[in-house]
Amino acid sequence: MAGRVTVANELAPAIADFARPSNGGIIIAAHALIAGNIGQIVVLSNQHHLPSIYAFKILPTSGGLLSYGTKMTDIFRGAAIYTDRILNGEMPSDLPEQNPTRYQLVINHKTANALGIKPPLMILGRADEVIE
Repeated sequence: MAGRVTVANELAPAIADFARPSNGGIIIAAHALIAGNIGQIVVLSNQHHLPSIYAFKILPTSGGLLSYGTKMTDIFRGAAIYTDRILNGEMPSDLPEQNPTRYQLVINHKTANALGIKPPLMILGRADEVIE
């Protein structure tokens, strides 16, 4: 089974490895490698009929199955607040670590259908956004 992917040319073989078992799937975490290869990851996952969960909404919007993660606007808002505090004299080491408090579930229903997945109505009803 594929392990950690560190360079772009490892993506295709890793996704193919994860697709071998009939019950395979992958979770794609936030990473610079992912950001630079969004299209390739979504296309490969869908070609292999591999259910994939992503960290950010942009991926299901681009054809991926679903995402569950923090809203980017919340992350940027928090960064702006911390930047303001630092520019006004607070030491970065004195600022508390912050963790997300809100998460966003986005499901691409069209991709789910193409993969032969029928999301339960309860999950669709709880989603923040369902892409048709």
